Amino acid sequence: FSNPMARVCLAIKRTAPNLKFVGLCHQIGFLNYHLPRMVKKKLDNLKLKPYGLNHFGFLMGLEELASGKDLMPEFNSKAKEYFKQHEDRFEFSTLTFEVYKRFSYLPYVGDNHLGEYLQFGEEFTETQDMIDWIDNTDKHGKRIYRRVLRHYKRLKEGRYLKKGILSKGTSGERAIPIIEAIITDEKSYESAVNIPNDGIIENLPQDLVVECPVTVDKDGVHGIKWGMLPKDIAAILRIEATIQDLCVEAILKKSKDNAIASLA
Repeated sequence: FSNPMARVCLAIKRTAPNLKFVGLCHQIGFLNYHLPRMVKKKLDNLKLKPYGLNHFGFLMGLEELASGKDLMPEFNSKAKEYFKQHEDRFEFSTLTFEVYKRFSYLPYVGDNHLGEYLQFGEEFTETQDMIDWIDNTDKHGKRIYRRVLRHYKRLKEGRYLKKGILSKGTSGERAIPIIEAIITDEKSYESAVNIPNDGIIENLPQDLVVECPVTVDKDGVHGIKWGMLPKDIAAILRIEATIQDLCVEAILKKSKDNAIASLA
């Protein structure tokens, strides 16, 4: 869960190659919210196929789970108008629209992360956007803190929480469902998990942690192979892959040169 998650995962892979791990990010939640509204189907009847890197991935496929019907043509026909009507500068806004136009696949991570990895992102981002994003995140964190503190004080007084008082539904985070699927051998499908590449995306470095769909059963988490990404998408992802490589090597080897190179 901890950022920079992709780099943390890559460091784990290199220092403990036999250790099983997954990296999780809730950025896919943007699509989980919007897609059912766009294609008029329930989320549990949609099979999302996002591929790429954490905070830098693309929706490569979308199917109706019950029928196997390819929903990408419908998605692409509706996406531009839909997201224009639901534009949010902290989610899908001008940078997302520009990348979608240039590469023909929607980057599902939102402007607030996409701008970290593309040099031309600064053309679509105002300084005030970043200030407001930090302020909003800070305010949200303080609201959560006050709520948790209030419940903690009740517990100290012996006033136990009623069912549903913390949350009326699930959080949307996927760690517990993944653990449950391993324990129960559920053979579940998770749309966005970070694991070692190992042939999942053929034209990205194999010594890399990628974000992809997986199946989960008693034997663990298994990445679903995609094959080759479009060459232009693979090219921009490889730049970030090299930066991650240099960054992790800088830490593991305590190399100032690699650290400077990763920032360059």
